[in-house]
Amino acid sequence: MFELANSKIYAVSYVTPERYEEFQRQLDRLANHHKCEVSYNFDRQSVDLDENKLEGTCPNYLEFSTTPKLGESSPSGSSLSSRVSSQQDLSNLEVTRITGRPLDLNYNDEEKGGNEYNSNKTESDGEESAPEEFHMVFTIAKNISDPREVVTGLPTGNTTQSTDYLRVIGLETETECSLIDRDIHIVGANKGDVQEALQRFKVIQALYKRQRKPTTIIPCIHYPTESPPYGLYFCDLDRYARKAYVDLYGGLIRPLYVLLPVFKDASGVYEKPKDLMDVQTQPVVPMQVMPPPQWVAHQQYQQQQSTKDQRTLNKAMQKVSIRQQPSSPKRRQPASTVVTTPNPSEMEMPLWGENRGFANNFAMSPAGFSPTTPLSPVPTQPSHQAEEEFPSLPSAPPKPTIAPRASQKSRRVLKLTPQKAPPATSGSYTPSSPQSLLQMAREYNLGNIKSALTDGLEGVRGFRGDIRLGAKFGKVLWSELPSEIQKKIWEFSDIKDVVMKEHGAKPRFNDVTTTSEEIIKRIKGILPNPFGKSSSFEIHAQARNQPIVPYKPVILHMNEGYVDLKKVVLKRNIVTEIDWVSLDRKFDFQMLLTTEELGRIDVKPFTTFIKKVSISPVTRHMTYENIPKFLEVSYILHKQVMRYKIHYPFVVEITRVEKVPLQPQRIKGHVSDKIMGVTGKGQVWYNCELFYTLHDEPFKANKDVPIGKVAGWTVDDILNGSPEETHIVKFIKAMLILVEKFESLF
Repeated sequence: MFELANSKIYAVSYVTPERYEEFQRQLDRLANHHKCEVSYNFDRQSVDLDENKLEGTCPNYLEFSTTPKLGESSPSGSSLSSRVSSQQDLSNLEVTRITGRPLDLNYNDEEKGGNEYNSNKTESDGEESAPEEFHMVFTIAKNISDPREVVTGLPTGNTTQSTDYLRVIGLETETECSLIDRDIHIVGANKGDVQEALQRFKVIQALYKRQRKPTTIIPCIHYPTESPPYGLYFCDLDRYARKAYVDLYGGLIRPLYVLLPVFKDASGVYEKPKDLMDVQTQPVVPMQVMPPPQWVAHQQYQQQQSTKDQRTLNKAMQKVSIRQQPSSPKRRQPASTVVTTPNPSEMEMPLWGENRGFANNFAMSPAGFSPTTPLSPVPTQPSHQAEEEFPSLPSAPPKPTIAPRASQKSRRVLKLTPQKAPPATSGSYTPSSPQSLLQMAREYNLGNIKSALTDGLEGVRGFRGDIRLGAKFGKVLWSELPSEIQKKIWEFSDIKDVVMKEHGAKPRFNDVTTTSEEIIKRIKGILPNPFGKSSSFEIHAQARNQPIVPYKPVILHMNEGYVDLKKVVLKRNIVTEIDWVSLDRKFDFQMLLTTEELGRIDVKPFTTFIKKVSISPVTRHMTYENIPKFLEVSYILHKQVMRYKIHYPFVVEITRVEKVPLQPQRIKGHVSDKIMGVTGKGQVWYNCELFYTLHDEPFKANKDVPIGKVAGWTVDDILNGSPEETHIVKFIKAMLILVEKFESLF
């Protein structure tokens, strides 16, 4: 044992700082093991050991001295060093220098087990093997005509070009994606990354197909109270007693129909609906003076509607109760004659003074309505006919294409036989079965709504843009009814599966709550004070960013207070439509699940257009210019929204909508490029909508959802909620409560 003073180990050749870094880690390991400090003096070219902190024996010192010689190199570039042969040879203090590859010491063995790089490799070790690659193939569905459309999306980020999903998903998942025919080939070094890319393309394809599917339309028929069994009758809108509350907008073409409930009397015969007005006997109008057909320009019809005096509408509303008196359910004798029934075995229903054989295919006003000549002869002694007589079916043989359908109808008639209401002595009804008709209708409607919304919500989880679920008050009308549909009475469960699917009838929502300022004033009167107001312009235009591409419709949302675009809607898609008919009520409602594809507001031609827009702070008149070959304005809507908080978490929005008249401007007698929107002079209507605010936060996630991924919310989060009462049930209940409150106002 001996002590060392000012111990130094000199290098064989000159060592640069870069060269020293190759050995520094090895020296630090020895210093930590022997609890000493080691430093390298580049001036003296020696390794200095601190004599005060060196604790060990001569063999420990020799471990430092036998470290690969700093700077020693061979012509081949390999480092050469000397090591002691064994611990036993160190007792005589003689060191045998060995030339060649150094032996591995214990610390080198430990180093192999770590994550650090092992530099003791020679050229004879061989090349590293190539990393393993994973390859998966996603095949695009055969019902997609152009596979390239699936992997091409709207511009995102700071680009104005369409998004290539192959490139974006490849970068985000560290894979290589390529489209060959109908196959997307995905190659990557990590199996998880390849599977993630494959899953993203599945989401993109599902979203592509969902956006191109037709809207799912679900009709729901609801009678608000317990009642005896009832049928459903399609009443022409011109004979509807509450027609004053039905406003039309959007080019709906007549004839239009309203569903009315039909009850049976004590003898089991259907009575006349109380809201069905009698046909007024008028002389037949010659063909040369018939009202103009439905192909008359819709703009002329809108102008006639906009010039109506508000007083006339209010007077019509006040006369509704008077109109209902002649058509009360107590009236048993029809106002006009009925047609005899030559074949009593066929399905029958009373005419209630209406000739169902004529076709009124003209979009005319109620004042111009006049029935055509009856197709069947008038009986000679109508006073001796019973009330229960029904019209005969058409005498012409049925078409071969609908012969099977007729047999199905006969089977449905047989099923209706045991469901006839028993004779009753009073108007009250006590259900004979544990489940009433009201409960059956509720469960039937709720099941259809949940099924449709579940499919719709699942399809839009990966949608990137705005998602909205709300309901609007209005009136559900019906169009495209074949003559055989108009002549029969239906059950509520037949409307969806038979009337719509088999016969092609379609529900048409009028999309307007009211055009009467008096009606909307009364509705506001039952709501609390508004908590928020906003005003904006909705500019509907045709736009494109290149002259060679076709125009596409866009909607520009612009603030009124200052000229600035809030958002640009490139496409609005109705995913699911729920048409809820409230029988014996003035208002129905429509629930919509919609998506909006948003575009960038900071790109041409929108930036160019907004620079040419000005708004007067006093008159709110707007002046703008079209962008030739890039943007043409179709029409402008001015919307003023007032928001009301009712019971949590529901918010009612009442919107005043005005279609702004557009007037070209003249400068010195010449027509200029400027066009003025004269706010305050256009057609006005009002919308009343209800929103469930708990849906707002989940749907916000879809604005920034990554391409090919789905948002964090689930269908259960939107529809279900607590087991006691689901979100969708709360939503429908709130709408029905408002329907009843509105009914009591008029």
